[in-house]
Order: sequence, then C-alpha cells, then structure tokens
Amino acid sequence: MELLPAIVGLAVVDSINPSALLATIVLLLRGKPARPLVAVYVAAILVTYFAVGLALTLGLGLTPRALVESDAAYLAQGVLGAAMLAYAVLAPGRGRQRGPAAGPKLPRGPAAGPRLPAAGRPAAVFALGVAVTFLELPTALPYLGAVEAITRADLAVGDWLPLLAAYNLIFVLPPLALLAAHVALGDRAGALLERLRTRLGAATREGLLWLLGLVGFLLLADALGHFRVIG
Repeated sequence: MELLPAIVGLAVVDSINPSALLATIVLLLRGKPARPLVAVYVAAILVTYFAVGLALTLGLGLTPRALVESDAAYLAQGVLGAAMLAYAVLAPGRGRQRGPAAGPKLPRGPAAGPRLPAAGRPAAVFALGVAVTFLELPTALPYLGAVEAITRADLAVGDWLPLLAAYNLIFVLPPLALLAAHVALGDRAGALLERLRTRLGAATREGLLWLLGLVGFLLLADALGHFRVIG
C-alpha cells in the first residue's frame, strides 16, 4: 500500500500523547492492582479514536466535494481556527509556574481530565479515557491528515480500514509500552515513572497550548487563503 509509510509516520507522531502517557503513569504508580485499569484506559482510547476516525472517513467519503469546499465550510473552519488560536494565546494562567502535583490528577488545560477514579472502578477509568480522547480531538492534526489522505486516495473499504486500524494500534503503543515496562521491572519502575510524571506534568499544558495554537493558525490561514483566491 502506497499510503502505509505516510500513515505509519503520522501515527508515530500522534502517539506522543502527553495526557494519555500521564494518566497511564498515574495509574501505574498505584502498583500491580492498577495494571488492569491501564488496559481498560488504553482500550477506551483505542475504541474512541478508532470510532472517530471511522466516522470522519465515512463522512468525508459521503460528503459532496462541493459542500466540503463551499464558502460556508471555509467560514466555519476560519471561525474555529481563530477561536483555537485565541484560546492558545489568551488561555488563563499561561506561563504560570506550577508546583509538583499533589495527587493523582491530570494537568489542567485544553486536554485536562478529572481526578482519576479510585482503583477498582473500570467503568470510571473507561469513561475517563473516552472523555480525554474527545477533549484532545482539536489537537489531532496528524489523525485528521491521515483521514484526509485515506479519503483522497478513494480506496475501497477493505483497503482503507486496515490502514485506519494500524494507525490506531500505533497510537496506543506508548501507554502499552509503559505497562509492559512496569510488568518487567516491577517495583523498580516506580522511581522512573515518578520522574517521567513530573516532566510530563510540567510540559503538558504548555505543549498542548502550542499545538492548539498551531492547528488553529493553520485552519485560519487555509480559510483566509480560500477567500483571498475567490475575492
């Protein structure tokens, strides 16, 4: 498949997901009893992300090109891009120094999550995975690029569905790698995970705001370019 290298590359970039990694680390720091919850959390991300990609691919494939390229569609895109860019620049508390997290919480920000549910509540952890995945969709630029490439290639379902599935499997590999490392290292993994958690917690909010701003800028620039051409 000619698209496979591009899809794999986009998936690798997209898989560096600070929020998913941070939530996985926080769960693993609870010890061995929390390992099944990590599997539940990863399953929630995989199911949600794949469902969104499936809906987008089918939707774009069925949407008339005249509608996708209409002035109204570009106007909506421009408004969305401007809003994302404005939030990234003007987000409350941007640049504020934060101390280390006092408990098992996700950082606040565009992809913020609630306090992680108590151990032994798989349904709550699954719901958290679904919620965090949806909240991060505005920053899923590589995924949108992959869906667009698949749609533009006009492949049969039997050809593009494996590509979409492969993308999503690659997307969840880093949390699964952390889980495998925790199983292999046991208690020795605690110190390493704690250091990684501190670094991710400090960088996640600022990094997500930068990514949100970049996506917003690209959307806005593309919409303005459309109206400049037809103007």
